[in-house]
Amino acid sequence: MRKNTTLLMLFCLSLFSVAVAQETAPAVAEDAQAPAPAQTIAEAYAQAAPAPAPQTVSEPTEIHVGARVGLGFSQFRGHPALVTPSGTHKVKLQPSLAASAGAIAQIGITPMISVAPELQWSLYRASAELEGQNKGSVNNKSGSYHYDGRAALMGVYMHSVELPILARFHFDNLYGEIGPQVGFNIYSRIYKNANYYDPDINRFAFGVAAGGGIELGGLLLGARLHFGFLDYSKDAEGVPWNFEFNVGKFFF
Repeated sequence: MRKNTTLLMLFCLSLFSVAVAQETAPAVAEDAQAPAPAQTIAEAYAQAAPAPAPQTVSEPTEIHVGARVGLGFSQFRGHPALVTPSGTHKVKLQPSLAASAGAIAQIGITPMISVAPELQWSLYRASAELEGQNKGSVNNKSGSYHYDGRAALMGVYMHSVELPILARFHFDNLYGEIGPQVGFNIYSRIYKNANYYDPDINRFAFGVAAGGGIELGGLLLGARLHFGFLDYSKDAEGVPWNFEFNVGKFFF
């Protein structure tokens, strides 16, 4: 009887050991699959987090300053013919040599577009000349008048300070430009030989300028046309315009 009881106790102990082993085995497996250390979790979070948007840094606006000179010809559109000093002929004025000079700037807006303000002095001229030999005769070969034995030098000139504000468009080394031009007329004179007359000048001038050229390492080689809209004088008709070739240089 006692032997049977001992066997029964050993059998129950065996069953209890098996049950305990089954309960502890999954825990060991779970421990084997335990979460990674904190460093591994941080790395996984960093990989899962969205990457920050790249920050763009805008390029500074390019500003260049320099000087420009121009030489060409000008005329006063619609100017009445001048009468010779003797009063024998009326002479229509022809385009004459003109010039300009001043400071220039260029402010970059985009790689292809910039604003180009300028401050310049300009000389506008229109003139005529008659050769004098025999009074009242006409040279049929040259078509020139000979009216009183003296040559007649007649013309108009005007000095102005002007401010063109141009939009400049860049195409590699080439450029085109267009924009308004305002001005302040300083002084004007109408002359007939040694006889001078100072017209009642209009101080304010307004027009449009357009041109183009080539830019080589800060050197501008171009041509420009300015077309005025207002008469240069209150008592003498005539709207100034000029066409010139110009050279500009940016110093910095």
